[in-house]
Amino acid sequence: MRLLPFPLPALFAAALVLAAACPRVPGQEVRDQNTSGAPRRAVKAPPADDAILASQGMAAFEKQDYATAITRFGQAISQNPGDISSRFYLALSLSLTGKDAASLAHYEVLAEAQPEIYEIRVNYAQALANTKHFEEAAVQLAKAEQLKPAQPKTVELLTAVGLAELAAGDEAGATRRFEAVLALQPANAEAQLGMGKARLKAGDKAGAETWIRKAAEANPAAKRELLQLAAVYERDGNFDKAVELYREFPGDSVAQERIGELLLEQGKAKEAIAALEASAKAEPTFENRQRLAVAYLRSGEEAKAAATMQAAVEAEPGNAEAHSVYGRILRDSRQFGPAAGEFAQAIKLNPKDTTAWSEFAGVAVLAEQYQAALNALAQLEKLGGLKPGHHYLRAIILDKFQNDQQAIAEYELFLASSNGQNKDEEFKARQRLRLLMNRKKR
Repeated sequence: MRLLPFPLPALFAAALVLAAACPRVPGQEVRDQNTSGAPRRAVKAPPADDAILASQGMAAFEKQDYATAITRFGQAISQNPGDISSRFYLALSLSLTGKDAASLAHYEVLAEAQPEIYEIRVNYAQALANTKHFEEAAVQLAKAEQLKPAQPKTVELLTAVGLAELAAGDEAGATRRFEAVLALQPANAEAQLGMGKARLKAGDKAGAETWIRKAAEANPAAKRELLQLAAVYERDGNFDKAVELYREFPGDSVAQERIGELLLEQGKAKEAIAALEASAKAEPTFENRQRLAVAYLRSGEEAKAAATMQAAVEAEPGNAEAHSVYGRILRDSRQFGPAAGEFAQAIKLNPKDTTAWSEFAGVAVLAEQYQAALNALAQLEKLGGLKPGHHYLRAIILDKFQNDQQAIAEYELFLASSNGQNKDEEFKARQRLRLLMNRKKR
């Protein structure tokens, strides 16, 4: 949390107050007697070394040469520890260069020496907050508030401390800060939003919604926090409430995507289509189009599903998964030749994809491209992806080719490895195996 402590005019005004707290007496006229007894005027004493150092420090500070300022002010207070003005600017220069931890000891001395200076209290509070001493920062802010009630700077820092505590996971501490701000400014939208976030972290979803909506009345951008609340409802399994909140963001493609996903999960494919169409229109990615295609399929709109995935592969011709998804839709629509072409393209893009090889082999059989199917099964075997069903597929192809001996071997491998997992195919395999064995005996 890095805030500018004060505008420079305010700082210089504070410096006048601080300088008055420890006045410096320059060289002055004195009367003395010489040996003749006649009065004479003494010369003015030169400024003390610490005064020169302080002056050099202030010149450097005004030029924003904080490194030099830190050195000079540090030398000044080492010679005159009671120089409150130099200590104030030393602490401030340290804070402005990100050395808040080093400034704390100086602010502590300043707060004890000049407890009535508002600027000291607020700068001290900020340095404490920057070093994550949130409770101590709040104490200093409360004291600053007593000196100058309802100052914008105090409210700003109280809010910042609350947000920092919230980020650190201290919902209770953050709530106290936001409550303090709202006591001063009941309509402070930032504090209202902070209260909403704090309630959300504490698990109070209803309270969070109330505060977020209050904040949104003054600051419409705060309404977006309802998306986080919707995500919490989604995580907790309250999909209806999550969808209700997501619907408040019709122009947000992610919110529309979540509506569609949640409705799909609940088996409400037709209801999901409008949200998924909006999401795919706003961001026509493969993922969004795939979700929309699924919704179309589950709603019995196969042609729209195919058109959606065709658009996906045209937009991303190098996306192997897009080709595979489109291939499945074409296969399920009994367009076996085009489906095989899509799986072949997926294999070309990702030659080690065993799923694509398997799906190509299956659809190639349906398209009566038997040799292509055998080649695919051979490649699948090389990749170590052969499963019981693949032995059955190879067996029926070899059976068609009247290669009885190899067909028998594949049927037997299938039955030995299937173990009741594919009962219908196992029944057919036994029937074919019996016929082939009888033919072999002839």
